[in-house]
Amino acid sequence: ALYKMAHNIIEENFDTISLLHSPIHLAEANYYLEANQFQEALNSYQEAIIHAVDDFDNPDIYQNPEIDQLNANIKLVEMFSGKAITMFREFQFDQSRQDLLIESLKVYNLLMSFIEKTGGSYLNQESKLHLAQNVKEILNQALTVSYNAFIITGEQQYFEMAFSFAEKSKAALLSSVLSDIENKKNYGIPIEIQKLEKNILIETDFYEKKIYEE
Repeated sequence: ALYKMAHNIIEENFDTISLLHSPIHLAEANYYLEANQFQEALNSYQEAIIHAVDDFDNPDIYQNPEIDQLNANIKLVEMFSGKAITMFREFQFDQSRQDLLIESLKVYNLLMSFIEKTGGSYLNQESKLHLAQNVKEILNQALTVSYNAFIITGEQQYFEMAFSFAEKSKAALLSSVLSDIENKKNYGIPIEIQKLEKNILIETDFYEKKIYEE
């Protein structure tokens, strides 16, 4: 009811296709996803994308904008990521819906193209930070989906996608570590503390590898 009220207020005061509808649809979609109401979530993510992207008005959840249509709206990351993970979760509930698994991968591929496109200097610093914080999690999600697609279908292309996402995840982690090191220099964190943290991270990585091997 509150979401409906918010849409009504916008329609009374702004253009009906206003960009202001987009964050409301996004909040609505996130709510439905948490409640495992997948179809409602997908419809709301699609509406959020429609209101955020010029010249795209297709309500079909299997349709996405072209990469050239996407602007530098950083909220599109959350919209596409939400849409992709919703499709994957619905597939997990009903594994006969392999179409959702493959569609989820298509959305992740579009999302990664968008992230690569918007990683340029025209994003403000806050948006760049928001993007960097989300990239590794998105890549890990995409890796999981592509590996599941490979297991289900046996098609080599999905294994290659999984490998590509894994490599990009490593690159994102390295970039994050280098950025973290630079920040610590700027904030004057003592070398001894930095060395202690490094040793803990090395030890943690060792045990994580052991767990993975088991």
